[in-house]
Amino acid sequence: MIRSGNVIVRDYIAFWHKLNDALEQYGIRIATPTPLHLATAHKLREQYGLTYFDSLHATIALAGNLELVSFDKGAYSKIPNLKYRHPHDLT
Repeated sequence: MIRSGNVIVRDYIAFWHKLNDALEQYGIRIATPTPLHLATAHKLREQYGLTYFDSLHATIALAGNLELVSFDKGAYSKIPNLKYRHPHDLT
């Protein structure tokens, strides 16, 4: 989101600390990709033209049967069995 310009950060160190605090407060875990995730992500990149990170996000969501929330509908809407939701649809 930072790279896309959807979030503007003036103090990166403070931002990452606050993000860590929020993740801990809400009990949100960060997924660690395994080699099998990386293999599946590679396949998704070849099949759907995803970026490296988009393919990892999709792979983790598919493997965990999780819903992926992202502004990038174009990248994720074409992947079968992927549960995708745009952030504006969360309310």
